[in-house]
Amino acid sequence: MSVLVERGTASGAVLDGTQKNVATFAGIAVSMLAGSRIAKKPKIKAFLSKSSTLWFLFLFNGGVAAFCYLTMDGVKGIATAAGMGLVSLGAAAGLLANRRKPTTAADQPQARTARFRRTSRGSPAPAGCIRSGLF
Repeated sequence: MSVLVERGTASGAVLDGTQKNVATFAGIAVSMLAGSRIAKKPKIKAFLSKSSTLWFLFLFNGGVAAFCYLTMDGVKGIATAAGMGLVSLGAAAGLLANRRKPTTAADQPQARTARFRRTSRGSPAPAGCIRSGLF
């Protein structure tokens, strides 16, 4: 256990130098690939594009970035704050993109009059009546 405390990371107890760097960058590449593939799934994509999710990501990651910048010393604090700040800015860009997106008729809920269809006689009747054969 003292080895982990001295070196600061779990990988430092097993790997040194170039091997440690290779393991770090390979882990980053695998996580980026897996994350991008998961984010393309329809349910995840819908969740990540909701404004409530984007607001949470924006505020939480912005707060963590500010906290890390103020409390951590040196390059480690600046790098952590920059990474979290980029995630926060990405969420802000998603919020702005959703705000500017033009709404189409398919996105709007059905109008009140759309629940009624014309019968063969020309009078409006509830849509369920037409399907059931009442008109």
